[in-house]
This record gives sequence, C-alpha cells and structure tokens, in this order.
Amino acid sequence: MTDRLDSSTGPTSMVLSDHAPSRPARVAVAAAIASLAVAFLCGFTVQRRLPGIASHSDFAVQWFCTKVLWTGGNPYAAAGPGRSFDWPAPLVYPATALVAIAPLAGLPLHVAEAAFLAFGTAALAYLLTARGWWRLCVFLSAPFSVAITTVQWSPLLAAAAVAPPLAWLVAAKPSVGLAIAAYCPHRRWLRWAIGGGAALAVAAFALEPSWVGSWLGALAQRPAADTGVSSGTAGFYSAPVALPGGAVVLLAVLRWRRPEARLLAAMASVPHIMTGYELVPLIALVPATFAEALLLAVGSWVARYGFAFGQPYADLNASYRAAGVWGLWCVLVPMTLMVLSRPNEGEVPASMDRAASFVRRAIRRCWYRL
Repeated sequence: MTDRLDSSTGPTSMVLSDHAPSRPARVAVAAAIASLAVAFLCGFTVQRRLPGIASHSDFAVQWFCTKVLWTGGNPYAAAGPGRSFDWPAPLVYPATALVAIAPLAGLPLHVAEAAFLAFGTAALAYLLTARGWWRLCVFLSAPFSVAITTVQWSPLLAAAAVAPPLAWLVAAKPSVGLAIAAYCPHRRWLRWAIGGGAALAVAAFALEPSWVGSWLGALAQRPAADTGVSSGTAGFYSAPVALPGGAVVLLAVLRWRRPEARLLAAMASVPHIMTGYELVPLIALVPATFAEALLLAVGSWVARYGFAFGQPYADLNASYRAAGVWGLWCVLVPMTLMVLSRPNEGEVPASMDRAASFVRRAIRRCWYRL
C-alpha cells in the first residue's frame, strides 16, 4: 500500500519517508479530520431546511433504496419525481452500491450519512499520511467540500486506490472504479476488486434479479422538468476529454508507467458528473510535493468560484459543463503538466509492459511505411 504512494510521488516523498508519522499520530489526525467533516455535514444538514437548498444528499437516495431492496422491492421504481422518494432524477447507482451500504440501512438517515462520511474520510486520511502529512491538502480542496455536503463515494474510492482490502468498493461506481483500477492494476488489488465486486453482484442479483436492466433504464430516463435539464440523465455526465481542450489531459499517457498518470488519463476519459467531487482521488494521489498538493487545492477553489461567478446558466446541463471546463483548466491541466514533468518510471505488470512494447512496434512500422 505505502509502496504505491512512494512509486507515484518520486524523490520528494522518499525524503519525507525518513520522518514518517507514527501510527498513533496518523489515527488521531484521521479521527480529527473525520470529526470535522461530520461537523461540517451536520451544519449543512441544518442548512438544508432553508428554502432553495437540496433537501437530501445523494447518499440519502441510496439509503432509502437500499431499504427498499432488502424488503423485496425494486429500488429503481422507488426513487424519482413523484415516487416514494421524491427526487428530481432516478436512482443512477448500480445495486452493488446498495448492497455495499446495507449495514447502514438500519440506522437513521443522518446517523448513516455521518458514519459513511466518517469512515471514508478517516480511511483516506490515515492511508495518505503513511509517508508524511502534506497529502492532507486534499481535505482543503473544493471537491472534498462538495463530497461532504452531498455525502459522496469519492473519498472512499480514493482510499480504495491504495488499500487492496477496500478495492471491492469500486463496484459501487463502475465507471470511476475502472479509472481507479488503472492506478493499481496489480494482482493483489485486482483479486480484491474482482472477488469483492463479484460477491456484491451476486448478492444484488439474489435480491433483485432484474436490477441491471432497471439500472440501465434509469440512466436513460429524463429527469423532472423543473430541473432545467434539456436531455435525459445521460446529459448529466460527460468525460473531461470531451470538453474544449480536454484532450490535452490524455498526454498523461506518455508517463504510462506512473500510476498517477494512468489514473489521470483514465479519470479524464470516463463520463461523470462535473460538479467536482470526483476530483478527490486525483487531488489526493497525483501531487508529488506539498507545493503541488497546495496548488491543486487552491486551483479547485478558483474553479469553484469562477463557476459561481458565471451564474446563472441556461440549464443544469450548461451549469455542469461550465463546472467541468473550470475544473479542467484549473485542476486537470495543471495536473497534466505536473505528471509530464516526471520521468516515465514505475513498476507495472508484465502484461502491461508487453502491450506497450507491441504498441511501440506497431507505431514504428506505421511510421516507416509512411
């Protein structure tokens, strides 16, 4: 686990490793950060009572639908406009996510939200401090603040990237999970991811055999008219590479031996909502120095306020696209420059090395024929 962080950060982290924090100190700091995150969530939960504020977090939809799933109902028929859980859009998470949070379904909603957020935050904070404190800058970033207020999976998925026993959680968000797999495509991590993910899928099929079709149907549904979305829920999602200038992030593949380069290129290629919280794994794992980590945290707030100053937008899709463009140029492009400044070094599976050699030979042959 800690070796993965070392291999992705270069010589600076190796210097910091001489003064690695003690385990008790890491536990204490992780608990403190998780407590602060929960306190922030509690404050925002009170604020949700005010007019114009979303009445529920994203986790609340999953929590409610998990209860439906475990009582024999169809969770994809339970959430949406005018349904049992009145929400502008249908449930867009796979049933594997609902099985993963099943232990929290018996708790009151706000307690379950706090427990989910606390575990993800504490796990990430503890894992990131294995070689120093500077990676904690991610908790000062705008994407993490969004992850708190909406109670997202992104802190937990960032932790899963460096902790094989947590790898099975990527099955909760398959698209982002595939990008996380690019960070650590080694056998032990993949065994946990595939084995645990298969177990979640089996449990989901046992509870709701038709969940895959229902899930895909939910992704294609049109949200409530008052959301201002001009197309179906698919319009919520976009890959950063599809944004103006976004293809520049793919230059990160020139450093394909480095795990943070693979993660950056993969995350830029998979569709996701552009509200920023999916940047948490990148801001946590891409920086190689304190200065880089702080720069990305500050850049994320520049993107956040730049997006806010551009309001109002024509519709929700336009606002998501604007948020994505700000995130691209203030966070993803600087990340790409950071990655390109490093040598193409790092341990990779032999199969990946052979595939890269094959691609290089194919490119040379095509070049010579020209």
